[in-house]
Amino acid sequence: MSLKALCMNNLVELIKNLPPQLKEEVIGESLKAIKAEAKQEVMKEIRRSAAIVVDDVTDRLISSHKTGQGMKRPEYTNDIDDELYYTFTDIVERFVNKHAEKIVFDRQAAMDWYEDDSEDYEQDEY
Repeated sequence: MSLKALCMNNLVELIKNLPPQLKEEVIGESLKAIKAEAKQEVMKEIRRSAAIVVDDVTDRLISSHKTGQGMKRPEYTNDIDDELYYTFTDIVERFVNKHAEKIVFDRQAAMDWYEDDSEDYEQDEY
């Protein structure tokens, strides 16, 4: 018998031999701790995925608006839960739709300012 199996058997026997109320408390607390640990791992993975997917989907969505072509789901997201992926894309779509005009306007204003400023700079040198 392996050390792992031996430890597992001992833990099971210890829990089985506890008084009923204490057994329920131990099992309840164990489940809470396991769920909290699992939730923490899932949230860590979601944050990691979100950073990558939201950035990429934002670029793809803006590009699809510019070109008029549809946006396909990237293959690398196939291992992400569909509901989570579509939550990411909904967030991106709302953000892009809400701020598209402002982003384009502010960028154009900055480009105009840069062009005007560079012309003044060139004239000052001569």
